[in-house]
Amino acid sequence: MSDPLLLDPYAGNILTERLGPLRSRSELLQCLTELPYMPKNLEGIPPHVLLHHLMSVRNFHLPSIEECRLHETIELMVRPNYKALDPTQAQTWAIVSGENSRPKRPFPPSYAAAVEGVSGTGKSEAILRCLNSYPQQVIHHTSFPQLQGDLFLSVYINAGRCI
Repeated sequence: MSDPLLLDPYAGNILTERLGPLRSRSELLQCLTELPYMPKNLEGIPPHVLLHHLMSVRNFHLPSIEECRLHETIELMVRPNYKALDPTQAQTWAIVSGENSRPKRPFPPSYAAAVEGVSGTGKSEAILRCLNSYPQQVIHHTSFPQLQGDLFLSVYINAGRCI
């Protein structure tokens, strides 16, 4: 297994490297789980402070299998698109600059996804939790192929409130 592309088909692409690793379903479950802080010794904590600790129960979250599938869907939309826009490939710059009207490697089709369900069932929360599982929303590159100076790339995906 000396080929890095076997375990990561996006290896070497500076656009995908800061999205974090490709995660298995069990790693996703662990990443998306949020357990509130539980004080070890409740004795001696004043009741008015305990109430504030109790409020952290609102952050408790165990992801469903559907939330994991949603994360996988987002991954399958973002990473392949970044693979097609790999700035280390001359073909990418030829397409972006308009030099090549008939690219040998066309860009992949646009992707879209929809989440449906009854109001209040956690659609927006699931989307936001999936997006927040990425280490960074804005990626700062101190060097970038074909460009001089720093470059900031936004990885944020518009996740408006679901209706």
